[in-house]
Amino acid sequence: MGASVYVFWRPVTAIQKGDHDGNPRTVDAPTWQPLINTPNFPKYTSGHATYSGTVAKMLALFFGTDKLFFSVTSANALTMQKARTFSRFSDAAKEVVGARVYTGIHFRTSDEVGWRRGKQVARWAFKHFLRPVR
Repeated sequence: MGASVYVFWRPVTAIQKGDHDGNPRTVDAPTWQPLINTPNFPKYTSGHATYSGTVAKMLALFFGTDKLFFSVTSANALTMQKARTFSRFSDAAKEVVGARVYTGIHFRTSDEVGWRRGKQVARWAFKHFLRPVR
């Protein structure tokens, strides 16, 4: 596949120039801004969602369950909520999917495909590389 297969505009462009998408029911919002500056990396698939899906699935496979109570704390001074608590690994990964959409970095499809791909990678790696200690 050539690079042009995945050429697609980013959310910031799609929202600001929505009247150029060929759909007469779409309107533009030229002053809309995402929560953060759109980074200069590929839109499809989401790397963050991919490795978050991989880590969440790998941990669930390792512990034998997706259900495990844990907290994550951020040291970033700009973080509004310093600590997040989860009862499932998959819930933390799903939150990454939402965050990438809300910050205007990806459309949901890019994140969901990355998340699913990450879980596939985890299952393969767990089966082929992680062996019981004897």
